[in-house]
Amino acid sequence: MEILALVGFFALLIGIIVLSVRFVKKQNKKKIELFQQWGLRLNLHHENKKQLLAKLNTLSGELDGKPVVIYEHIVGSGKNQVLYTTVTFAPNPFDFDFKIGKEGFFTKVGKSFGAKDIEFGDEEFDKKFLLKCKDQEDRFRSLMDFRMQGALTNIEKQLKGNISSTNAGFTYSLVGGFNKQTKLEEFEKVMTFMRDLIKNQR
Repeated sequence: MEILALVGFFALLIGIIVLSVRFVKKQNKKKIELFQQWGLRLNLHHENKKQLLAKLNTLSGELDGKPVVIYEHIVGSGKNQVLYTTVTFAPNPFDFDFKIGKEGFFTKVGKSFGAKDIEFGDEEFDKKFLLKCKDQEDRFRSLMDFRMQGALTNIEKQLKGNISSTNAGFTYSLVGGFNKQTKLEEFEKVMTFMRDLIKNQR
C-alpha cells in the first residue's frame, strides 16, 4: 500500500512538472510571436536567447534616428529571480541626469521629511508625478513644458516604473514580460512619451 502511494505521489509530481514545462513553452512561444510582430512594425531586429526555461527577447535598431534596445532580462537568482522588460536609448540623447516617475507612499513620506522634487505649480500634476533633476533644473523644466506635462498625464496608468536619464542611457523598465498585446501596448505608450521627450529638446 505504501509503495502504491509513493508511486502515485511521484506520478502526480511528474505530471505537474510536465504540465508546467508545457505551460512555460506555450507562454514563451506567445511572447516570441508578440516580439516578432512588434519588431516588424517598428523595423527593429529581433532575436531571443534561452535562459533555463525562459526565452528572453531582444529588439534592436533605431527609432527616430536614435539607437535603441528593448530587451528582457532576469535579475536575481533562485526563488528571487525577477523578469524585467527594459527599453534603453544609448548613447543617451540627453547630457544631463533626471528621473520621471509616479508619486507613491514612500516618496510622499520622504517629502514630509524634507526630500525635494521638481514641481510645476499644477497641484494635480505635482501630486501625481515625482520628477527629479540633479544639476540642470532649468533645462529640465524647459524640456517638461506644458505639452509634455499633458503627455505624461495621458500615460499615468501605463507608467509602472521610472523613466531615467543617466550615463548608461535613457531608460525605462517594467517588472514582468508581455504575454498579452495589451501589456505591450501599455509599454509602447511610455516609449512614445520618451521618443516625444527626445524630440522636444531645445
